[in-house]
Amino acid sequence: MERLRLFALVLAVSIATGLCFATVSVAQPRSTSDSNLSSEPPLPANVVSRHRFVAGVKCDFPPFGYLTSSGEHAGFEIDVVREFAKLAFGSKDAVTLTCVTGTNRFAYLESGRVDFLMATVAYLASRAEIVDFSNPYFESGGVLLVPKNSPIKGLTDIQNRPVAGFQGDSNDQWLKRCMPAGTFNPVYVSDVNQQLEALESGRAVAIDEDAALLSYLVYKSPMKYRLVGPEFGITTWGVAVKKGNTRMLSWLNAALARLVETNTLTALFEKDVPGPEKIGIALSRFLATKSSPLQNPTNEEYLSCKNARALN
Repeated sequence: MERLRLFALVLAVSIATGLCFATVSVAQPRSTSDSNLSSEPPLPANVVSRHRFVAGVKCDFPPFGYLTSSGEHAGFEIDVVREFAKLAFGSKDAVTLTCVTGTNRFAYLESGRVDFLMATVAYLASRAEIVDFSNPYFESGGVLLVPKNSPIKGLTDIQNRPVAGFQGDSNDQWLKRCMPAGTFNPVYVSDVNQQLEALESGRAVAIDEDAALLSYLVYKSPMKYRLVGPEFGITTWGVAVKKGNTRMLSWLNAALARLVETNTLTALFEKDVPGPEKIGIALSRFLATKSSPLQNPTNEEYLSCKNARALN
């Protein structure tokens, strides 16, 4: 946690008050005279009896989920989870936020420590065999982060050179498949802080991570880092629930649909994520909207070596 707090001290941004909107039929808040929670579709019984969510969220992934210098949760996904709580229970505070990482989040879900994961969970067909995904709300891919003065200009420049990343994640799978055989040389780490440490120490010449996070790091430290494209291994993000938890999944899909319909998802994104003129990549084009719903890619589409695009 201290490592996360240290990371947040550098990257924290001020968080505005979350947007409010009228209570809707996705889930009516409990009144003081009503002992039953009315929801359409119904929530799981254990969540109803607890009268709050327990959500697994990222704490080291600005601007989507991170800890501020004062230890407060902030970010786009954090604000969306709080809107879920408002829809279900009438209060944005009716949720316990639990920090998870890319390496432990599915174990937290399987063990029941969290009700769902809203933690930058990229859709992969292999993951859909062990968890259930909501309808997608975001789309992104991997890019490289290098020091500002690095000579690296593209994927060909990292052949046979150490790149810090996470074993088995979406970027790792795509790079192993699409770089020339035997030329991808990963240095596996456990969290974003360790990626940055590997880059700073020279143990890695680049970081492979999601464009959303790395774009934000460049935005915060433009004289220190730069992005190297293309954006590769593009896929969607969804809320993950334990396999077979159909009540939780149905409720989340209904809640996401309502946030899209009311433009709340877009409003939160615009509040929490710097605009393309600042961040250097038009992230807003990857957000689910009423006019542009997102579709999960097939395994073949995701793993295709043509699944890449220019950064801007």
